Amino acid sequence: MKKFFTNLKAKRLMVSASLIAVFSLPASASETWYAYHAQVEAYPTGAGQVYISTESGVPESERQYSERQTKEIVAKYGTLYVYPKANEGWQCIGVTTDELNENEEWVYVESLSSIVYPDQEYITVNMPNGIHTKTIDPVTGTEQDADSATTATLMPLDPNNSFKTIFTHVAVDEFDDQDALGSTTISKLANDIGDKVTLTATPNDERCHFVKWTLDGKDVSTEASIDVDVTGVATYLAHFTADSAEVLHFAEEGEYKMWYSPDTRISIPSNVNYFFLYADSVQKEGDEIVAKPSPYRYSVSPGIPTILYGKGDAQIVKTPASPYGPGDNLFAYSGADGVKIDTLDVEKKYYTFDTNAVVFNQVSGTIAPNTVYVGIPDSVFTNAGKEVPATIPLKNLSSIATGIAAPVAKPVAIRKGIYTIDGRRVDAMEQKGVYIYDGKKVLYRKGK
Repeated sequence: MKKFFTNLKAKRLMVSASLIAVFSLPASASETWYAYHAQVEAYPTGAGQVYISTESGVPESERQYSERQTKEIVAKYGTLYVYPKANEGWQCIGVTTDELNENEEWVYVESLSSIVYPDQEYITVNMPNGIHTKTIDPVTGTEQDADSATTATLMPLDPNNSFKTIFTHVAVDEFDDQDALGSTTISKLANDIGDKVTLTATPNDERCHFVKWTLDGKDVSTEASIDVDVTGVATYLAHFTADSAEVLHFAEEGEYKMWYSPDTRISIPSNVNYFFLYADSVQKEGDEIVAKPSPYRYSVSPGIPTILYGKGDAQIVKTPASPYGPGDNLFAYSGADGVKIDTLDVEKKYYTFDTNAVVFNQVSGTIAPNTVYVGIPDSVFTNAGKEVPATIPLKNLSSIATGIAAPVAKPVAIRKGIYTIDGRRVDAMEQKGVYIYDGKKVLYRKGK
């Protein structure tokens, strides 16, 4: 389908400016609206269907699937949720973003821009092209952001966001979230029975090494590039290791450990989680104050004190890196000499975590050396109408996406917004990589 613009070059410049604005808006930005038009189709024809929405978590009973859907959107952010449904004998692996050729026709791109993960029902897609409206103030003559109603008058738009939801038979992935160590590619994303495809595993750098391919838990090959005949649905997993790999030993039934490094990032396998504690994570429940820290996966950045929870042996990989600030995370680290509480913020109460009893215990005097502790603002207790407790139980763990069963089964509300995989909140997805968007892992490839 062609895209008709009277002044294509000017339109692209405006769209480019809009893109920069929409993904760099701070969370507290004023009312700024964008108009989008998205078309999403299942690819190849006959392999599956899609349902698209601007909402995550749409119940199955409310989804109306078809092979191709379009949607006009007026929103502050260009986010679309694609719900795939594979036909029998197929599997969905993600979404590609089409490109315009020199004839202004949409062209299929053999590269995933967003990935579907086993624990989610939808794929989060960022729409790059939209129209940002402005109005002229009649008094000052200056440009101002238009409201949603004014922006909606642009509809209908040209179909200037085109995506294909990819269904296939044979797929590739990194084993156990080892994308910090290497990447995988397949010669044909949407392959069919009878095809022959080449699977390639590539270590990320010289310290990383490919180990083997497995299929359904069985070893297939130790060669980084292999040819495979497509005979049915299968996902081949590439295993990597690294010179800086280390095994952490957790009890098989589950165990907590404190973690902090000032200059090292660690990757985390699927049998481990780490936690951030925010001020609103400490709250009143019944007659007591409880802590419900938010669980994260994938990697912990340097300079971030945290608590790990794992089951069994877990291979982590250490990478030298510059430290990040803690952001709004309440966890802190006492350092090699410990820290005297009377030198800290007097409007907070301080607690250390008992990894055996799974509680936070209030401390006074000096916090022991090399200890992860937390400073909870006095306002938390005041707002809850409770006295400062000596002990605060941790009550957030549920059976989360990793499959780690928690000691205390208590669901956690999804923390809305955009976060890096190490839990830092950001205003926009600016660099290529993996982010957590409204509690879900998404891949962003539009950055520099």
